[in-house]
Amino acid sequence: MKKNKKIKTIIFVSLFMTFCFVIGTVVVSNTTTIDPIMNNYILIFMVSVNIISSMLILFNLFEAEYNLEISNSRQEEFINNLHTGKLAEGGIIVYTDQNGEHGLVCSKTELGKAELEDAKMICLNYENDEYTDWRLPDKDELQLIYSMLHENQIGNFEDKYFWSSSESENIQSNSWTQNFADGAQSSELNQLKLQFIAIRDF
Repeated sequence: MKKNKKIKTIIFVSLFMTFCFVIGTVVVSNTTTIDPIMNNYILIFMVSVNIISSMLILFNLFEAEYNLEISNSRQEEFINNLHTGKLAEGGIIVYTDQNGEHGLVCSKTELGKAELEDAKMICLNYENDEYTDWRLPDKDELQLIYSMLHENQIGNFEDKYFWSSSESENIQSNSWTQNFADGAQSSELNQLKLQFIAIRDF
């Protein structure tokens, strides 16, 4: 199926390029310009525009196909992980291993709004269902919570910025955050008061 799609795309672009080339040749052959060099410049310009347009079409089509494959892959990962989204181990299961014995769980909702260091401390002191080994997630774990839970409307998480424990590589006073409104990650000043979630391994 994917191979047929690519073949159809290549055929479409080839026909589009041929059409533009023919039109360009007709325009140049019927121009009133008496300078043949100018005619060549016009032809070269039209061919260049044709090639660039075709490349953009190909790029956009293949990028759309790639993004769809990534989206489907995430969805399949969510569907195949039967424990994801279940209430257990003191919170909501984000993912488990193949046996369903070990994995990651997050708090059922955010734990408030605080500066980074305070958020870390609150997570370390958090207790739920007698589980006390909680911590602030790193940027990759926070991305998993967003893609596996929030995008599938699991958990009571607001569409706001959430702290991660991952420090910025370039700015010492900044750390990585996750925007639960659009899924983007960015580096923010540690003194900002942002939402945060606690996680624990099991």
